[in-house]
Amino acid sequence: MNSKLEFNGAVPDIEGKVVSELFCIEIWHNGELEEPANEVYLKVGDSWYRHYFDCGIIFWRSNSKAPASYCMDELGCYFKVVNLKEELLLTSLTLTTLNFREILGGSESTFTFSDGRTISFLNVDDITSYQA
Repeated sequence: MNSKLEFNGAVPDIEGKVVSELFCIEIWHNGELEEPANEVYLKVGDSWYRHYFDCGIIFWRSNSKAPASYCMDELGCYFKVVNLKEELLLTSLTLTTLNFREILGGSESTFTFSDGRTISFLNVDDITSYQA
């Protein structure tokens, strides 16, 4: 891991383990997609983990359950859960490596799976997106 990166919360020991669920939460504001991956949720064994960024800091938290979509009508926001496992047709979800690095304007987390596929979560100027 890059020592210049700042972490809040312990990175879970999930390398070499099966990720049975992989979700992200999109933020929609007044019908427009504002942030494609505000939070990432992984289920490994019986445990859920929440991964997100704030001001370039990489956060990890244990979570007790799967995420659910919700509205904040007073702000015109909708927080939509997206099943990345289905969307990206990820069939092999054994996580072989988890890497972090600084990028221009923020930081990046990359998950590599046993079939060689990767998904990267990029946080630039406090907006998180993903690339597969």
